[in-house]
Amino acid sequence: MKIDQIVSFVSRLIYYIEEKNTSFDKAFIYTRNDLKVKRPLRLYYVIGRDVVSKYFFLRDIAREFFGRASRKNIVRTWIVLYGENYAELREATLRLKKKLSKRGKVVSPEALLEELSCGEKLSVKYSVPLWIVEKLSKYMSFQELEQLFSSMAEETVWLRVNTLKISVREAMDYLTRKHVEVELDEDYEFMLRVKESRAPVYALKYVREGKLVIQDKGSVAIVDALTLERNDYILDLCAAPGLKTSLIFQLLENQCRVLACDISWDRIKIMKKLLRLHGVDLSKVDVIKADSREVFVRKGCGVTKVLVDAPCSSSGVMSKDPAIRIQLSLPNIVEKYSNLQRSLLEAALSLPEVHSIVYSTCSILPEEGEKVVDYFVSKGYKCLTRTIGSSGYRGFLCSTKVKRLFPHIHGTCGFFVAGLAD
Repeated sequence: MKIDQIVSFVSRLIYYIEEKNTSFDKAFIYTRNDLKVKRPLRLYYVIGRDVVSKYFFLRDIAREFFGRASRKNIVRTWIVLYGENYAELREATLRLKKKLSKRGKVVSPEALLEELSCGEKLSVKYSVPLWIVEKLSKYMSFQELEQLFSSMAEETVWLRVNTLKISVREAMDYLTRKHVEVELDEDYEFMLRVKESRAPVYALKYVREGKLVIQDKGSVAIVDALTLERNDYILDLCAAPGLKTSLIFQLLENQCRVLACDISWDRIKIMKKLLRLHGVDLSKVDVIKADSREVFVRKGCGVTKVLVDAPCSSSGVMSKDPAIRIQLSLPNIVEKYSNLQRSLLEAALSLPEVHSIVYSTCSILPEEGEKVVDYFVSKGYKCLTRTIGSSGYRGFLCSTKVKRLFPHIHGTCGFFVAGLAD
């Protein structure tokens, strides 16, 4: 395989992430279609994902190797450092390294890291924007930050046993037959942590049939915070794609109602299909397409609990989509989301007869967690969160009353959860 083919493909992929703000998978599809590549797609996917996951690390070294960190030079840098691990690239990689050696451009990455400050070193080593490292260093030591970012480099896969369709015992027996090693969770008896699997978990028949659901444990903790009771009528303000709505019905054995709101018809269609697959009684799901900031629920309709799983920077789920690392390069993206999150909570708190609201984000940043909740606590709203997790970041009014989940502590993605009431 020619190096130019890899460089052309992956640099185009990075273009879509940087300029079009797409997820990694969407960028991959767009690039594949643009360049009309049919094979070897698996190799392109693996290399592309690794390049994007190491983006900041490769960018800094590319400046040393090639003088500037263009997209193509970032990919060439990856080839110099890792290309020999792939039989298809080994010969071409050796030629490129020889060429750089003659120019005296080969630099040890370890030597480069040694020249950096603690914060810069973490940013480059784990490909996390420096501003995030500097912000979180106010709440964590550099040692704990390294544990956090190291954990975020590896994705932990969780499976929810959909007890509307299958028992935990049946699920365990099936996974054993399929050579998938799992362990039972200590907090939620229907949750399984995947330790090893011969094949991709998403390809399992029971996953395709909705008997097993790929869902992070942190997402389950958010629903747990609703303190569900039979016959609850819950408003899910940002419902699609429907995993949390599905879990609500599972936990209450379809003995509840949910008013599911989303702004996108396409996402609503996906949600309906997923809920049907998961065995949810669709006659008990009321769906509305609307901007959740403008939803009005009439008095006497029975809604007493609201779930606000708000759009956010997704800084807590970098392990699931490496493109998020690049999209977080500019901190102003967080301000946009925090304003939206506050608006959603204001709308939820203004609804009549609602006595319990759960607010959550998949973010590790205080601007999308403690700072949003503190705004409402300062106005007299009560905050109490009943679910698993650690306390919030120190120094806020709500610090001891909210929950955070971290990959290096809880084995989940990074989540923030808060319960609010008037």
